[in-house]
Amino acid sequence: SLFTYTPVISDPDKGAVLSLRVVQPSWPSAENLGMRGRPENDDVGLAEFSAIVSDGMDSVEFKGYLEVANVNDPPEIADIRGLGENGLNWKDDSTRGFTITVKDIDANDSILFNGTALPDFISLTSIEVNIPAFTFTFTARPLQKDVGSHNLIFRFMDIDGEPAVHK
Repeated sequence: SLFTYTPVISDPDKGAVLSLRVVQPSWPSAENLGMRGRPENDDVGLAEFSAIVSDGMDSVEFKGYLEVANVNDPPEIADIRGLGENGLNWKDDSTRGFTITVKDIDANDSILFNGTALPDFISLTSIEVNIPAFTFTFTARPLQKDVGSHNLIFRFMDIDGEPAVHK
C-alpha cells in the first residue's frame, strides 16, 4: 500500500526555499517536502531511512526507521501445459496428463486446490513445490459415458483465501 510521510521542517532564514532528497531506501521519492512510495514484497521488514533537507546554503540529514508489513498478495496462474490452445479435446478411454503452475510471491504461503467443479474423470495426481511455484499435475481418463462438453474450473487459493481461477 502507499506510504506517505511529511516531516515538520522549518528554517529560521526568511524566504528560504527548502528541498528534500531521500537517500535511502530506494522506493520512496521526495515530493513536496515529504516522502511517498509503494514498497514491494522485497521491502518487507525494518529498514533505515535517511533524507537530506537543504535551503541551498545549509543542509541537515535526518534518519529514522521504517517497518514495512507484509500484505497478502493473491496467487497467480503462471503456466498451463498439456491442455492445448483450444482446450481439451480427448478421446474416450485414453489417458492424458496436464499441469497447472501457480505462483505466490508471499513468503511462507501455501497453495490449496479446490477441485469440486471438475468432472470425476479428472484427478489430481501430484503436487511439486518449488517455492514460490506450486505445480499441480492432473490426469484425465474420460470414458464413453463422459463424451460431450464439460466446463472445467480450477480454483487455487493461498492460505488467506485469495483466489486464482482458471476456466
